[in-house]
Amino acid sequence: MFSIVLALLIGCEEKTSSETTTPTDPPVEEEDCLSADSVGDDVDQNCDGVDGVDNDGDGYASSESGGTDCDDNDPLITPMDNDQDGYSLCDSDCDDDNQALHPGDDDDDGFSTCDLDCDDNDPFTFPGAAAVDSTESCMRDYDGDGYGDATPPENVAAGTDCNDTEETISPQADEVCDGVDNDCDQQIDDDDDDVDLTTGSQYYIDNDMDGFGDPSLPVLLCAQQNFVPDNTDCDDTNPNINPNQIEVCDGIDNDCDQNIDTLDDSLDLSTASLLALDSDGDGYGDPSQTDYFCSTPSNYVDNTADCDDSSASINPDQVEVCDFIDNDCNNLVDDEDTGLDTSTATTWYIDSDGDSFGSSTSATTTCVQPAGYVS
Repeated sequence: MFSIVLALLIGCEEKTSSETTTPTDPPVEEEDCLSADSVGDDVDQNCDGVDGVDNDGDGYASSESGGTDCDDNDPLITPMDNDQDGYSLCDSDCDDDNQALHPGDDDDDGFSTCDLDCDDNDPFTFPGAAAVDSTESCMRDYDGDGYGDATPPENVAAGTDCNDTEETISPQADEVCDGVDNDCDQQIDDDDDDVDLTTGSQYYIDNDMDGFGDPSLPVLLCAQQNFVPDNTDCDDTNPNINPNQIEVCDGIDNDCDQNIDTLDDSLDLSTASLLALDSDGDGYGDPSQTDYFCSTPSNYVDNTADCDDSSASINPDQVEVCDFIDNDCNNLVDDEDTGLDTSTATTWYIDSDGDSFGSSTSATTTCVQPAGYVS
């Protein structure tokens, strides 16, 4: 009997907690062992090797006897913090062999790693954070729109939010014209069949790619190739016809102002011809009656050489005759003109004595009678 008591006393000497007896505790005779023992007197009164009651023999006194063992019927549940995470099984540590798992809520989001919080350092990440995507999966919902981050950190479940920093962007959002994938379907603006075109603009097809659209083909779009906001192209099949072009002589409204050729004040006159009116029909135009034309009218010619457009017998093709008129339009009249037709002139004879009778020894042929000569 003494050996049993001695063994119990030796076991008590090996305990180091305040719940155990010390080597200086007075021995308790077996016949003196009590059924009850309270922590605090440093005496193993019930002879179980611990100061207090240790029913499961795990070395820790029960909480009922003033100790720290929260379950004195299970030797596997003790107040010992095996993984040094600050929590024991008695502190509801769900895995006391894994320091990463404990009941502490480090980010104050209402969930611990024991509650399957996949990132207990981020208050936006916890089970059910993205309730629209999942009420159970551990996701991150930074913008609070109910959808989880589609590209989360490692160990965090992926959601369907393509931009978790903007609450207006999620699978439930409407696609609008802003260059952003608003509804997270990987389609942007006009590429998305669901785009709200009331957020777009009126455009017109630009088939000839000249920057001007066909007014007969309007369409609502965000922005798209071959469509432009302008609708002033009068011929969308020809890139050389639009309001930016210069009107030229070709029978076409090049600049889309509804005026063609010479009817357009902006006509490039270098493409037109300067013509003169030929009233007398002799093929020579009046220099005082000129204008630009894209095509030649029947009574206009491409010269201004007629010096009298009221007479078809006066023009550069005529022969100068004695009639006091510049017949050939060279600014020389009658005797002044070396091209004078002398057959229309008069032969004059010198009248030296003034008797009105000339001498055949000296004669000249002119239109105008020279002084001292008679015919």
